[in-house]
Amino acid sequence: MNVYSFAAIRGVQAGRAYYVAMVPLRTVERLFRFDEEELPPELRAQRELNKARVPAIARYLATNAGEYVLSSLAATVDGGMRFEPVDGHRSVGTLIVDMTATIVINDGQHRRAGIIEALRERPHLGDETIAVTLFPDAGLARSQQMFVDLNQHGVKPSRSLRLFYDARDDAARLTRAVVDAIPLFRNLTDLTRTNLTSGSRKLFAFSNLHTATATLIDESGRRCHVIGRKAPESRTAPVSVSGCHASPCGHRLVATDP
Repeated sequence: MNVYSFAAIRGVQAGRAYYVAMVPLRTVERLFRFDEEELPPELRAQRELNKARVPAIARYLATNAGEYVLSSLAATVDGGMRFEPVDGHRSVGTLIVDMTATIVINDGQHRRAGIIEALRERPHLGDETIAVTLFPDAGLARSQQMFVDLNQHGVKPSRSLRLFYDARDDAARLTRAVVDAIPLFRNLTDLTRTNLTSGSRKLFAFSNLHTATATLIDESGRRCHVIGRKAPESRTAPVSVSGCHASPCGHRLVATDP
């Protein structure tokens, strides 16, 4: 019988065995099925695919082929599969799945679609892998409950925190430079919250400063970009906001004419 074989780890949750397998990206399209969108909600076990989200994921993968990060997919297997542990390890081994089995994505359908699109532009990524958590299929009702359980506790980080950590956004890096160099901003900017509470001692949200910085650069007809790296400097390093120049924390960014 034709089978798929994956390096995998066996685990147990709620008394049920599940497996985490390493799956080559090139096999994602043919291996994992996504329930057709035309099915009514009562016959599906996930949300409809929002096609508008797919290009952004594909672009992220293609643009950052050397440093992208993908979280795992979750899927259920309806068909034959068995786990063969390696000698001396009960939980490490090979997961063997019949090719006739149906593997349905429960969580990660947009990542799946983004991977498929990105591979058209960057086919060499096909040899890289993504972790997939596989559960034996226990019926539609169980799959629908899994979808709820996998998604109900997820909390999206605030826009301020996402921008503060984003090393690829030059406007965000310039904003960090301004905050770091100007005592007023350094002391009164909330780096983690987008909406300040009534009791907050901060006056600015980092996301708002980022918007103002990006608008300033855009309306001045200039571009903000990295022109080099240097050793970390004092927190009092000069920053010229009018000239949009900053040299903080090992980065030198400038705004130049297009």
